[in-house]
Amino acid sequence: HSRLWGCLFEGLEKNTGLESLDISYTNIGTMYFNLVINFLKTNKTLKTLFMAGNLLGNNSIAELAGILEENNCSLRSIYLDHNKITGIGMSALFKCLKTNCILEKLVLNGNIIKLAV
Repeated sequence: HSRLWGCLFEGLEKNTGLESLDISYTNIGTMYFNLVINFLKTNKTLKTLFMAGNLLGNNSIAELAGILEENNCSLRSIYLDHNKITGIGMSALFKCLKTNCILEKLVLNGNIIKLAV
């Protein structure tokens, strides 16, 4: 499994035209999510990223939010529906939206959102 993810992202690093990547429901989880983060740090063509149903939690989402906050990638749409994101992860995402001027669509349905009362 790890070799497959490594090969995929090794190939993606050399690709300069990819605009959409769908890795939804692939059970990437947090273990291989670092490959996605590293890819996003260097890729300047990806516009849409689908990562629904991958059991991503707050720590992974905080890493993603860090990249988005720096406007360090070209993503315009991110689909994070049906993961394990709670209020903590949502806060990190909402914080990055204050400075990110590229992102146009963020899909979060199917996550556990609890607001503090």
